[in-house]
Amino acid sequence: MKKIYLLLFCFGIILLFSCNTSKYLVSTFSPDGGNGTACPAPIYIATVSKDAGVYNQEALTLASLLKDAKAAYGSDVTIQNVRWDVLSDKVTKVSVIYDVVKCK
Repeated sequence: MKKIYLLLFCFGIILLFSCNTSKYLVSTFSPDGGNGTACPAPIYIATVSKDAGVYNQEALTLASLLKDAKAAYGSDVTIQNVRWDVLSDKVTKVSVIYDVVKCK
């Protein structure tokens, strides 16, 4: 009888861990801790997205995103609201979406 309970317990644990379907997580970046003080009155320019299938991991770094935004929209812009989709390994970036803004 104890073997049956042990078997059911093990089956239950396996079932719980196998039900985790979240393959992707969201990672965000805010240079000011999310309180909006780095650029208190931004002028919205554009929302940009990139996919790691088209771009490589290095193209999804903050420095690269800022460089691309400045090249496309002018040297007086910055980026905010950066959000990456990352695999559940918390390292591999899948895609990114961010806002290009100009500070007053």
